[in-house]
Amino acid sequence: MTEYALMSNDRGERWALVTFMNQASGQRLLTNEVLVAEFADGSERYALNLEAKLEGGETLTRTVFFGYHRFPISALRWE
Repeated sequence: MTEYALMSNDRGERWALVTFMNQASGQRLLTNEVLVAEFADGSERYALNLEAKLEGGETLTRTVFFGYHRFPISALRWE
């Protein structure tokens, strides 16, 4: 993950626009369990729609959904 922008709406949808860069020469798989949203109340949730494949040297920007939550996302963490 190289950069991200957090997005929310009044219905409680929590999203992030995330740019990933594969600096390795081989293929890498992105799964929901590699990206965690940390919410303002301290709770955490994995991504819900992240499944993707990056070729060596590829950069990918993806809108990632974290479901509905009462509090906004305060940070993202790569695991």
